[in-house]
Amino acid sequence: MRKMLYLFAFLIIAYIGGCVLLYFMQERLVFHPYAIPQDHVFNFVQPFEEHFVKADDGIKLHAVHFHPEGDSKGMVVYYHGNGGSMDRWGLVAEDFTSRGYEVFMTDYRGYGKSGGTIESQEQFVRDAELFYEYAQQLAIGKRIVVVGTSMGSGVAPTVAAKYQPDVLILNTPYNSLMDVTKHHTYNVVPVHWILKYKFSNEHVLPKYKGPVYIIHGTADGTVPYKSAEALAKYRPANTTFITVPDGTHQLGEHPQYFEMLDAALN
Repeated sequence: MRKMLYLFAFLIIAYIGGCVLLYFMQERLVFHPYAIPQDHVFNFVQPFEEHFVKADDGIKLHAVHFHPEGDSKGMVVYYHGNGGSMDRWGLVAEDFTSRGYEVFMTDYRGYGKSGGTIESQEQFVRDAELFYEYAQQLAIGKRIVVVGTSMGSGVAPTVAAKYQPDVLILNTPYNSLMDVTKHHTYNVVPVHWILKYKFSNEHVLPKYKGPVYIIHGTADGTVPYKSAEALAKYRPANTTFITVPDGTHQLGEHPQYFEMLDAALN
């Protein structure tokens, strides 16, 4: 009997310790920044310019402004996923510049040439807003499209709800980061109390008035399909939900992804 009590006590202590560890290490689990030197020279196909946006606390945040070959149809403000940096994500800009759009692509704190570290959801969202405001000044009088991919889909609806761009595109998005965390922890961790980065899109997406395009694969092992499916139900009259059968978390080469871009950007 005493051994069972010791075992039970050990399991309780281990569980609490794991929860505490998860709380204090969640930035490392949620974000996977990849820094590159400030003098790094990008080798993108399309014309581009580098910009630095000063955050409220003085940290310099890096972005790249890509240009199409011909006349501009508008500006895409792009928030990328939780891994990599501009050196990798910048290649995606060609999907939009080839369709006549400029792209203002951002690197979060600690990613690429951006300084600082991510410390809170409020800080993360405010940085995203500053990126949008900067891009808005570059695109005066032009159509603006906000794109959020994976992790970026957590902040893109908040930006769209506040600034009301012409179109919102969400690639492999989630209803909330709590949904994703519960899925990967099998609902055994009290994520509502532990998770600092909730990104609850269900509270902000209904405030956006423009058209929404969502694409998700049924075999996505990173963000469960049902999370995006729930997100698509908030504004059904204004939302186009595209399902990719057996599609994984990487949909950038899938024909339905390019069909969605053609529909959304035209």
